[in-house]
Amino acid sequence: MGFVPSSSQHTFGAYPVKFSLEVFQTLGALVGFLTGAFTVYDRLLRYRPFVSIYADPQDSNAWPYLRVTNAAPFDVFVNQIEIDPPLIALSQQTSEQAMADVLTGAPITAVIKVGDDAIFHIIQAPSATDAEKRPAERIKISVSWRRSLSSSIRPIPATIYTSIDDIEERKRAAIGPGRRN
Repeated sequence: MGFVPSSSQHTFGAYPVKFSLEVFQTLGALVGFLTGAFTVYDRLLRYRPFVSIYADPQDSNAWPYLRVTNAAPFDVFVNQIEIDPPLIALSQQTSEQAMADVLTGAPITAVIKVGDDAIFHIIQAPSATDAEKRPAERIKISVSWRRSLSSSIRPIPATIYTSIDDIEERKRAAIGPGRRN
């Protein structure tokens, strides 16, 4: 057998083979990292529903609502809505049964079709809270959701921040000037 030079002595053009392999490995690692980052974004953040608060004028009053809009190309299942601190409560309807569900703390769930909304009535929290004493306190509303198809990965909840003062201001704005009592 003759003399076999080491791989570091082989050259490809003006660059050593070892340097070329390191560049190739670095590029492969970068592509792998970007692919992983996109996958995490796709599973945890993409197609997250939009959450908004609005007031609907009715006669001389306005009723506040939490709207959850599905922007995904598939149905979305809302499996929990958390309010912290519990200065307000949500109801899916205005029936007596829905009000009893609010008082007992029954969970709120909904299936939202593609391009559709789920509307939840914002009501005063049960009398055990002191909402009147804390009108400017920040309220966090987190909407936990998932794809309607089963998935073991739970996406990050859609969140909105508000306050009693903010909700009252939205009600006043919805009624408009000249229509207030």
